Amino acid sequence: MNLLEAFRDFDNTFSKEFTIDRNWYKDNCGVFSMNKTASSIGKDGKNSEEYYRARMVWSIVKTKLYPKENICVEFTIPKGSEGAKSLNPDIMIFKEESWKNIFNAWNKRSALPEELGKLMLVVWEAKDNHKQIEKAVTKQLADAMNYHIGEQVFGVYFDDLDDILLFKKEEANSIKRLDHQKIFDGESLIEKLNFNNRDNLISLPSYEKLMKDISGADDVSKLNFDTNQEIDEDTFANLLSFMNRDSDRLALTQNEQDFIVEFLTLKVADEKEVKRNRKNFFDFYIKEDEITDEGFGTQPFRKRI
Repeated sequence: MNLLEAFRDFDNTFSKEFTIDRNWYKDNCGVFSMNKTASSIGKDGKNSEEYYRARMVWSIVKTKLYPKENICVEFTIPKGSEGAKSLNPDIMIFKEESWKNIFNAWNKRSALPEELGKLMLVVWEAKDNHKQIEKAVTKQLADAMNYHIGEQVFGVYFDDLDDILLFKKEEANSIKRLDHQKIFDGESLIEKLNFNNRDNLISLPSYEKLMKDISGADDVSKLNFDTNQEIDEDTFANLLSFMNRDSDRLALTQNEQDFIVEFLTLKVADEKEVKRNRKNFFDFYIKEDEITDEGFGTQPFRKRI
């Protein structure tokens, strides 16, 4: 059974109005929940946001896409300033089931423990109306993903439609689409996120796939757009502008400036080869044994790039 089939199974199984509380998630999904009691039907007589969240949790557990022990429904992230409203991502999936032990020992009036921030794997945000995407993604989802500590964290937006939006965030960079081919070449973040080009539901990566992607980032010879962020034109232009503006302060010779521009050009060309599917991984990387005592690259490194 794939995820879309699980959705239809849920719709048939829970076709009548029902109450969604913490016991519902425990009894029907086997997951831990902090949600408030709500009805599956909203005031407008249509399926509520809680209905779509329950459907997603029930479905990813039924299809075994994610281990139920690693799932928390309506996780709470306190904001730093006193009196600020907390963040409440609809679903949080952690890398290890040990998250619960850290959670239980945590004084909830204090900041999010660093250990929990490191264990964040996938942050999910739900809406009952697909016309509310922008704020849900750029504010709620992106803000919650900012609390992750580490190289990569993933995000999922879903609503009353069957298709979804998949994102990832690398270190301190802004969130971007998980599929690099869906990144729009626009000027603003909203344009680049390309909300109109949604992801197919069954393209949702499994727990095993995401964990493999994270571990794969440690092997520099296996890097691609699944593990690395590309150098966009703005970054390239800003770096060149910075060098030209501050060349005197940086004390860079003309040869050194030319060397940097050449390397950046090679890096961009390397990325384009991967983007055009002419190869699977980047060639522009350096291993520890390819670095000389003077800090330069050895001949194997130079020959590869």
